[in-house]
Amino acid sequence: MKNGLLFLLCLIAPYLVDGQTPYEVEMKLESLADVGEDEAANLTQLAEQYQHIREHKININTADKSMLNEIPCLNAFQVHNILQYRKRYGAIRHPYELNAIHTIDLNTAKTLTDYVYFGKSEAKKIPWRKMFDYGKHNIITRWDRVIQEREGFQRRRQKASGENDVGSYYVGDPNRYVFRHRFSFSRHLQFGITAEKDPGEKWRSSGLGFDFVSSHISLSNIGSLKRLVVGDFQAQFGQGLALWSSLAFNKSAMTLNSKRYGRGLLPSSGVNENRYYRGVGATIDCGLVDATLFFSRKHVDASFSNDVEGTFSGLQQSGLHRTPSERASRKALGISSVGGNLHFSGSNLSIGATVIANKFDAPLVPPPQLYRANQFSGTNRHNISVDYQWLLRGVQVYGEAAVNERRGFASANGVYVNVNKHLIFNLHHRNIAPTYDALFMAPFSESQASGSGERGTYLGIQWNHRNGITSNAYADHYQFRWLRFRASAPTTGSDYVWQTVFPINTSTSTYSRMRYQQRDINAEDTEMIRSLSTERRLSVRQHLSHKMDDHWELASRIEYTNHQHRHQTKNGWLLYQEIRYRLPQHRMIFTMRYALFDTDDYDARIYAYEHDVLYAFSIPAYFNRGTRFYVVYKWQFSDRASVWLRYAHTRFHQAESIGSGLNRISGNRMDDVRLQLRIVL
Repeated sequence: MKNGLLFLLCLIAPYLVDGQTPYEVEMKLESLADVGEDEAANLTQLAEQYQHIREHKININTADKSMLNEIPCLNAFQVHNILQYRKRYGAIRHPYELNAIHTIDLNTAKTLTDYVYFGKSEAKKIPWRKMFDYGKHNIITRWDRVIQEREGFQRRRQKASGENDVGSYYVGDPNRYVFRHRFSFSRHLQFGITAEKDPGEKWRSSGLGFDFVSSHISLSNIGSLKRLVVGDFQAQFGQGLALWSSLAFNKSAMTLNSKRYGRGLLPSSGVNENRYYRGVGATIDCGLVDATLFFSRKHVDASFSNDVEGTFSGLQQSGLHRTPSERASRKALGISSVGGNLHFSGSNLSIGATVIANKFDAPLVPPPQLYRANQFSGTNRHNISVDYQWLLRGVQVYGEAAVNERRGFASANGVYVNVNKHLIFNLHHRNIAPTYDALFMAPFSESQASGSGERGTYLGIQWNHRNGITSNAYADHYQFRWLRFRASAPTTGSDYVWQTVFPINTSTSTYSRMRYQQRDINAEDTEMIRSLSTERRLSVRQHLSHKMDDHWELASRIEYTNHQHRHQTKNGWLLYQEIRYRLPQHRMIFTMRYALFDTDDYDARIYAYEHDVLYAFSIPAYFNRGTRFYVVYKWQFSDRASVWLRYAHTRFHQAESIGSGLNRISGNRMDDVRLQLRIVL
């Protein structure tokens, strides 16, 4: 570890006298992803959204409020000020004019040009008969696998050879396949199909052979029709209390992200196999009011109840169907859903009302554990909510209040204050009763699990210093009024983050980040009467990036974590050096990283975002002691085709195996490879 520290310091030293590649979208994705590996599923759809806007730029002179809200670098104040500027001065004709708009600084103006163009105030008309001439096909095929054989595949071979007492096993091969096809015509028509087979899953005789297939057709902004979606779609309304089917991010270094920006109905383009609707939905522009109505009918993964025949104990979210028991849960429960939303939008005030009703084909009966006492039981789930936003000068007030069929109540309210170009803060409060839940909900909160009765207050601040330094910080205090997993009594917790980005010069920057968390959990699982104790976690990070020239970019990181629980202290370190080399004339990019990690155990684990192929994300947990190396090679061998190859190698020191159960690998090394081809027509 000492040698690793010296190695890193030698790499960092030259930068301190010379200094970052602009963070832009990659930095945003990494900031959101740092909370853990579960967020990888969230990032795919978000990255595709960003890429779609970049490829189909928005005309800043014709875009309405809802379209401008889709741009990732704009907040509510900046959207409002753009609309007011257009109303007062007419069309925006040049990027330099953006900096004259209140609350838009030079960095935001530069980033904004990646997503907008400065067209005429009258939208350009393209005949529908030329749809396929101007439309774009985006086709991606991907294959990946872990080279070493896992326990589940070894048992599969034993089962195939005639052995019967092998226990549970994987029924399919160890390869993962993904196929994605998107066709888009301007911003009016979109068609898509996504197909995936996970490692261990068996090829099916229908549905193109893949275990999961999703498709959709979407029409947008055609007369009074704002959106029509047929097939698989997402629904996002309010602050995520009553109806938010897609996944949503919570706390991160982007400390002003506590407010949800619902986009209404939109096509489902991710690979989450349960959290979506399947049917038809439409949004009609009725002047100041948008009216949305949708119907869905689909089957989801569900676990059969062992206590009451003909019932289910809960819904499965993993989307994995590798073993006989997982396959038995596949699409086992049918759900019919009907919902709607009315949304009034004025220049400064908007109000929405949402109604959603879900009916299961069979009752849900949760297991008898005490912490599940408030979870939903039955066949019918209903939610009603009202949300609002009010913008006045530099202050935005927003929120949502919701109630379910059991009269459980939930609310989320906040205020956004733009003091000036340099200082913005956001105060957010949530109050979710133990008896409140919804089929698809994703409010800004500490935990997405229902039945625990969360209440909390969050304060986020962003300070843009005059010398280009940016500081972000948040403080979150919360409590759970009912029991939850690993907590046999009501509990409290706190979470604090501070991050400062220092631009050393135009080519180099560094950032420092510190996070401290504490929460109450059960002291010992072996005690008859469990008492609570406080778990504390501290992590400190120093990251530096340097762009040497048009070819070479470097990134270095050192991170330390400290975990304390029951008078036990566990520490962990992570060091890595990353190199990116570009060959513009050959349209090639090489990205390489070598990491050293040393943690006392899994409690002191450290997460690190890794570069990957397009629309794929890797956020591994570094724990125990070892090294990790990966390389990503991208070659755009024509204007219409690109290929990616990724190889990663992890070696754990003094380990006889990796993982557990059916995922167990004998030995101390793991290698995985991923190959992807993209064709754009």
